[in-house]
Amino acid sequence: MNFCRLCLLTACLSFLVGTASAAILFVDPDYSNNSRNVYHTLPEAHTAANIGDTVYVKGNANVYQDGDNPLTLTKRLVWIGPGYFLTNSSGTQADTNVAKIYQMLIYPEASGTVIEGFVIETYFFNTSSTIWIIEANNVTFRRCKFIMSVSRSLETGVGGIVEQCYFDGSIPSAYIFAYGSGTIIRNNILQSISVPPDGNAAVYNNIIVGSSCLLSNGNIFNNVIMAPVTIATAANLYNNVSSENIGSANNNISNLSRVSLIEGGTHPENQYRLNPTSVANSAGTDGTACGAFGGANPYVNSGMPPIPSISSYSSYSHATPTSGLSITIQATSHP
Repeated sequence: MNFCRLCLLTACLSFLVGTASAAILFVDPDYSNNSRNVYHTLPEAHTAANIGDTVYVKGNANVYQDGDNPLTLTKRLVWIGPGYFLTNSSGTQADTNVAKIYQMLIYPEASGTVIEGFVIETYFFNTSSTIWIIEANNVTFRRCKFIMSVSRSLETGVGGIVEQCYFDGSIPSAYIFAYGSGTIIRNNILQSISVPPDGNAAVYNNIIVGSSCLLSNGNIFNNVIMAPVTIATAANLYNNVSSENIGSANNNISNLSRVSLIEGGTHPENQYRLNPTSVANSAGTDGTACGAFGGANPYVNSGMPPIPSISSYSSYSHATPTSGLSITIQATSHP
């Protein structure tokens, strides 16, 4: 049954791959058939994949990789999970299990890797961060949820991109460190961020709501900042709005109330949408909206990958020789 769903998903995605030479592989802990590129585990799929391949990972009630068994990446691949908060919004996935991992090691050979639609949770071990990017450049984390249950951080490398991600608020000190030149941090719901003096990052269209915002370098614009902020002279801030004092130069707006900035409420994502009357709706560059939901690359609820998903699935419990097995599916497209 699970493989049937994977086949249906493949049919939905076939128009995306066209005649490209890159292969599509699947990870399904409930089914495997190597001749059909379906594997039980992430390492098995990694071993079988060639550079440039895409690996789709089925949601699972259990964690795929724990802290004592990290996922080691030595190839440039695209990894796509099902998203997160799958019961909080309509039209997500029929299977609401997420693809969760605790740790991954990303080596230089995996430069250019894309990781999308996963839940990445901290695990207590003797290292400084949950995700190790070991000299790997141009690694993209897109539409992932980071759960910082202990004080750990995501550290970017040269050319790293973190976009449309959600950082859980249970630990307000959970950091994203923007290291390396050419780093882009955009359209995220962040708790805390640190751009060090040698970071030279572009940080824009985020909402920062945790305990610390340390900006020592880079171009910082179109953000909604609701965390205590420290700004060095090398940082280029413009067109940001904040509940803190960030000054008024370069079209920055300071000392706004939280309620005037965002909608609030209990929804983990929608609470960070802009209040319809907020000045942030037009305070960005060229009169655009600030915050995670603004700009050309807005945050997407539930981290849904930009491909069709099977949002509804049903079938009869048995088949007959004459009528076969009746299956009904509903597919939903996502931006």
